Amino acid sequence: DIRQTAQSGLNDNWIKTRLNPVLDAGKAAQTTHANLDAIINTGLNTGWGTDAKAGAASFLAGLGVAPESAKMFAANAQKFQAVTMDTMLQQFIAQKGTQTEGDAKRVMQTFVALKNTPEANQFIVDFSKAKANMDSRKASYYEAATPLAQREGDLTKVDREWRNIQGSIWDDPILRKYAKGKS
Repeated sequence: DIRQTAQSGLNDNWIKTRLNPVLDAGKAAQTTHANLDAIINTGLNTGWGTDAKAGAASFLAGLGVAPESAKMFAANAQKFQAVTMDTMLQQFIAQKGTQTEGDAKRVMQTFVALKNTPEANQFIVDFSKAKANMDSRKASYYEAATPLAQREGDLTKVDREWRNIQGSIWDDPILRKYAKGKS
């Protein structure tokens, strides 16, 4: 039957192009959460000049003449940068297709950085967490809904149903403090 063959092809394509990427994003969300927590837990007070101070502290520590506070500052800055780079690398791995140096530069300009104010970095971390939360919710939904849709023979129904219930990223409790009218 032509209709069954077409539906089977549609379902196979859906598994490759929709389900598998959603499940991969759900798995990546766990790593993202851990990295974002690590960035915040460095306790580094970022802002104008922080990257220069980190370089100077690292230089003094390398010479063996840095006070303990400078050594700690240098170590925290290095941890912050390492986890930031790992998080961005995970984003690149998750993307399909060729990545350019320009793509890397744009990602670096839109993620947490030593030069950003603490408030800007906190917003970026919170927004990234909300995105990871949505990816996790979506993966969980797809895992639960796929067997039900398979029984009906139409896996694309999962996408349609998800669009009806997904909500906005701004509905995530972590982003409530940024809602207009709140301080």
